[in-house]
Amino acid sequence: MPFKTRLDAVVKLRQRAEDAAKLALARARKDVAEAGAELERLRARARQDDRAAGCAAEWEVRQRARDRALAEIEKAEEALRQLRAREAEARNGYETAHRQLEAVRRVAESKRAEMAREADRKDRKTMDEIAGVLHGRKKGAE
Repeated sequence: MPFKTRLDAVVKLRQRAEDAAKLALARARKDVAEAGAELERLRARARQDDRAAGCAAEWEVRQRARDRALAEIEKAEEALRQLRAREAEARNGYETAHRQLEAVRRVAESKRAEMAREADRKDRKTMDEIAGVLHGRKKGAE
């Protein structure tokens, strides 16, 4: 029979905190993956150099578009750096929550083991008393 401890409520709370941290980490990883894909898309678009020979006005328009594309790449790189930093924070938060949960679980399990040993000790004592009473009856009946 599983023993209940006062730490069971703490274990539940720590489990919820770990689940929330795991969810935050998953979201952060998803955001990083999406930002990385967007950055690659922007880089691929910027690699296409369509500044062909032609009139100066067309070339200048295309050059400005290329400059804007390069500026977008820089913004996307900065956003990716920030998202990676948030991902690292989320990972640290998850690792902390996981360590705290495991610590409380270990304490709760040791408490349950202690309670089981105590219950076993009481059962043995009761059985010894019963055996003593029965042994006394046998001697008295002889």
